[in-house]
Amino acid sequence: EVLKIYEKLFPIDPVHEDKYAKLMHKNLRYGNVYLILGNIYFFLKDYTKSEDYTKKSEEIFKDNFGINCIQIIECYYIYGKIKKAKAKEIIQKPNCKDDSSYLSAIQHFEDIFHIRNTIYGNTHYLISCSHMEIGKVYKRMNKYSKALECFSKAKKIREKTLGKTEKG
Repeated sequence: EVLKIYEKLFPIDPVHEDKYAKLMHKNLRYGNVYLILGNIYFFLKDYTKSEDYTKKSEEIFKDNFGINCIQIIECYYIYGKIKKAKAKEIIQKPNCKDDSSYLSAIQHFEDIFHIRNTIYGNTHYLISCSHMEIGKVYKRMNKYSKALECFSKAKKIREKTLGKTEKG
């Protein structure tokens, strides 16, 4: 259904008339449709389906267009959103007091860190956000030295990217 709508919106133009170009254009369509479905299922909070469709999209784009395809970044972005949503679900549970739940949340936030690092590099503002998110979990676990370490890393990156504030 989504593919039919996509084909109506983006018909094959005369530039894509040869067989190879048609195949590439078809693969681009399928990759984009899976990417759209990954986003839709994310917003429906069906993270398993969102991850499955995003994975299919990523495979199509990597196989046909290589690792530097712009849609790969979108796939990583969706993975990051899924990981963040899962981590927040874990730490917002009223009975989230055991270390294994917190460690699972930290793992999700560390995955986000690696995704962001792949996309933006290690001095981007969003890297500091990852350190902050991990630090907040450590703080909730009463592991203050680990939290402080994360907050310090975030502060250094923010000062580098945004400049020092009068209070900082």
